[in-house]
Amino acid sequence: MFVSLVLVVVLTVLGWWISERFQFGRQLGTTMVVLLIGFSVTNLFGWQPDDEASGWISGPLTSLAITQLLLAVDLRRLWPDARRLVVPFAAAIVFTVIGLSSPLAGLLGEGWPVLAYASVVVAVHGIGVFGLRRWRHWPLAETLVASQAAIGGPSTALALASSMGRGALALPSVAIGLLGYLLGTYLGLMAAAVLSAL
Repeated sequence: MFVSLVLVVVLTVLGWWISERFQFGRQLGTTMVVLLIGFSVTNLFGWQPDDEASGWISGPLTSLAITQLLLAVDLRRLWPDARRLVVPFAAAIVFTVIGLSSPLAGLLGEGWPVLAYASVVVAVHGIGVFGLRRWRHWPLAETLVASQAAIGGPSTALALASSMGRGALALPSVAIGLLGYLLGTYLGLMAAAVLSAL
C-alpha cells in the first residue's frame, strides 16, 4: 500500500508541475493533466494502485478538501498559499487515482453501456444548461461550475472552480454538490424500493 501511495503522489506532483510549467498544461488545468497521466499510466503500463490505497486516498482526502472549505479553516496565517495549494492538490491526488482506475479495456468492454448512458445524460444536461445560460444570460464561469456540481459532484466542482481561478465559487459549488448527493441518494433509494415492489 505504501508504494502505491508514494507512486500516486509522485504522479500527482508530476501533473501539478506540468500544469504550472507548460502552456498546454495551464490550458488543460491540473485536474485534466493528472487524469490524463493516470489514464496513460494504467493503459500503457497496466499499473493500478492497490484497492486499499485507492480507498484511503478517495475518502479521506476528498473529505479533507471539502471540510476545509465548508468549515472555512483559515490556514493563511500559518501558510499564506495554503488555501490556493492544499485543497486543489488534495483534489488532484483524488483525480490521479480516478485516472489510474480507468483501464480502457474495461471502459470499452463491459463498460460501454454505462459509457453510452453517461454520454447521453451529460449531453442532455449540457444542452439544457447552455440553453438556459443563453436564454437567461448567466455568466459562463458560474454556469460551468454549477453544471459540474450537478454532474460530477462536489470534488469535481471544487477542482473546476480552483483551476478557473474562481475561489469564490468553490464553497457554493461544494455545498450544492453535497446537497445533490444528499437528495440523489435518498431519491435513488426510494426509486429502488418502488421498482423492487413492482
